[in-house]
Order: sequence, then structure tokens, then C-alpha cells
Amino acid sequence: MRYIVILTAILLTMSTGCKSRKGVKEPVVKTETPPPPPPPPQAPEPPVARPIPVNDVEADIIRTIHAKIPTSRILRCRDKASGKTMYEAQMNAYDGPSTVFDENGEKKGTLSPLGGNQFKVELENCIDLFIPERNIWGLKPVDVYRILD
Repeated sequence: MRYIVILTAILLTMSTGCKSRKGVKEPVVKTETPPPPPPPPQAPEPPVARPIPVNDVEADIIRTIHAKIPTSRILRCRDKASGKTMYEAQMNAYDGPSTVFDENGEKKGTLSPLGGNQFKVELENCIDLFIPERNIWGLKPVDVYRILD
């Protein structure tokens, strides 16, 4: 009889399957997923250079100035006092003077880096319109209005 009890216990263990978990619900383990990392900061976009509008009148003024002083650097500036457009032709020479022209291309005066200027003007917001290929400033050539074509 002892054998029958042991055998029954073995059979019951095998039939119920101690290791079997049929019908038993598994405990639900909730794992929280971390939020996605923030996107990497984007580099700010470089400022866009404002295009210089094609202006036939200004192109003619630049050609006239270039014909008078062919190796000069020509800039379009704003006169700080009056707010008018002025053009500066910087001579391509060390300690060379600059010639200032008004918005109609008429010569207004000369500025010398050595002083002694009779003509007083304060120019601001200057933009290069022409820089000759060979220049003392070490700048890349600029020809906005293609005056050399």
C-alpha cells in the first residue's frame, strides 16, 4: 500500500504538472518606456545675403566711376547725415585718396587717409559693388553689375 500512495502521488504530480501553469494568469509587469530624447539642437541658419537689385541707372553710374578711376574699389554707401546714397571709389594704392560721388554720379569731394580733408562726409552701410581682380586689400574680385563684360 505504501507503494500505491507513492505511485499515486507521483502520478498526480505528473498529471497536474507542477511546472505546468495552465489556467494560471501571469502577473502583468508594467514597464514604462522613457520618453524619446529631444531632437539635437539645430544650428541656426546663416544669414542670407540680400541680393542687390539690378538697377540700370546704378549700373551706368558704376560704369562712369570705373571709367574715371579704373583700378578703384567702388562701394555704395549711405550718408549718415542726409541718408542719401553715395558712392565711394577707393584708389587701389596705399594711402591713396577716396573719391566720393553723389547718387547721380557727380563728384562731391575727396577723402584722404592722411587728413586735411575739406570735404566732410560720414559714410555707413557700405556694400562692395566692384573690386578689381588685383587689389591691395587682398579681397576676392567683385563685379556686381558686370561692368567688365
